[in-house]
Amino acid sequence: MLTACSDPGPGGDGITNPPPSTPRVTSISIVPSQISIRTGERLIVTAELRDQNGNLMQGQSPGWTTSSTTVASVNPAGATATVTGIAPGAATIQATLGGVVGSAPLTVAPPFTAAPVASVRVTPSALSLAPGATAVLTADALDANGNVLSDRTPFWSSSNPSVATVSNGVVTSLGGGSTTISATIEGRVGIAAVSVTAPQSQVTLVVTNQLIAAVAIRAQGQAIGVVPALSTRQATVPSAPTLDVTFEVIEPQLGGRVLGDRMSGRWTLTTPSGTVNLNIDNLVGSQWYFAPLVSNLSGTSLLMAINFGLQSENRCNCTVPIGGQRVFLGYYRLYSNSLVHAFASGSGYTGSYRYFSDFGNLIPRGSGVRDFTYNVFP
Repeated sequence: MLTACSDPGPGGDGITNPPPSTPRVTSISIVPSQISIRTGERLIVTAELRDQNGNLMQGQSPGWTTSSTTVASVNPAGATATVTGIAPGAATIQATLGGVVGSAPLTVAPPFTAAPVASVRVTPSALSLAPGATAVLTADALDANGNVLSDRTPFWSSSNPSVATVSNGVVTSLGGGSTTISATIEGRVGIAAVSVTAPQSQVTLVVTNQLIAAVAIRAQGQAIGVVPALSTRQATVPSAPTLDVTFEVIEPQLGGRVLGDRMSGRWTLTTPSGTVNLNIDNLVGSQWYFAPLVSNLSGTSLLMAINFGLQSENRCNCTVPIGGQRVFLGYYRLYSNSLVHAFASGSGYTGSYRYFSDFGNLIPRGSGVRDFTYNVFP
């Protein structure tokens, strides 16, 4: 007997494969597999769903539950959920889909208790700034053992904002003076001392010397330079509420001796600034000074006596080399009754002195120079 069979077609073997099965959830894992948070903290967990072939399934939304709502809450969002610690304790977080359950143990610890701030350290502890300058301070919160506590924000303040201000630790100086910068953290205060020193103002002294001798200049008692004869020099010195400037003639010497009394003068300047012009001539207060020049002499020597008033103890006698030389004898005070005498030294002359009493009218202010010629007695 024959049995009819269908033709499998070219290349067929007559065997038919069953259609593939539909993927279904066979396992659920929660990541992380163990959950540990503190009270008040939140953590996002993820459910990984796999099918019968071990493949990860996407787009699935399991149901989320917690075994203890007093310990933790769970807020689902598809394959993820946010777990929030409510109180210390233990619970189990579950994800369920199609009768398949995945779970993860949960431990909720007490909330973090920060160590109290025992002190505040400000670095650097002192600053010295010029007006308009800036500097940065840092503030560290310390525990009782001196350890630095993190995540502490200081509140900054200045005791004298007209001297310096502070913002987020940046100090900006404004004017001269001192202030205290404070950093406050949880009631504890650290400080830094800030001093702002304004630069001392300067004054330029322009000194014109009309004398035929050099003069030495001092400011507040300190030597600042020499102004040569008939010239102008300048110097910059610190100003002061009262600036005392003095000059003194640098007297020539003859045989190691200074000739005449040392002419000097003073200016008292009140809070000077900028440029101050000072003039030196042969009038100091009400005193006139005379600088004789002896020239065109003949003979061997000449004794010149300049009599200051009528006081013989102020008489200045100088032996001057001659022979056509021009000799500067120095500056001498000149009163209305001054007399100038001349006679030959060693001549044995005992007669009257040659005298001139009109120099007060002949010596112009600003020059203080008088040239004269003597006929040496016999």
